[in-house]
Amino acid sequence: MLKGCQRTMIVVRGRDKSVFETAYFVLRREKERQGVARSDMVAEANRIICEHQLPPRTRGTRLSGFLLWLGGCLLGSGATLLLLRLF
Repeated sequence: MLKGCQRTMIVVRGRDKSVFETAYFVLRREKERQGVARSDMVAEANRIICEHQLPPRTRGTRLSGFLLWLGGCLLGSGATLLLLRLF
């Protein structure tokens, strides 16, 4: 941290089951001089958080992951049998 450096920032604390413990948003210097309403800063922080959230995991992704794994196993064993037969 720099001595004598003062910046305006918002600290957003995560919920109990949140991935993040704390998020820090530092205001740009040009916006500090212009002055920004607190509600605008909070709205922008919420927009950034929502924009970067991971989509909720669905059952389809678990099933498709298993099917891809199974397909890879079958393809690998088929290729192994083919190579054993050729040599």
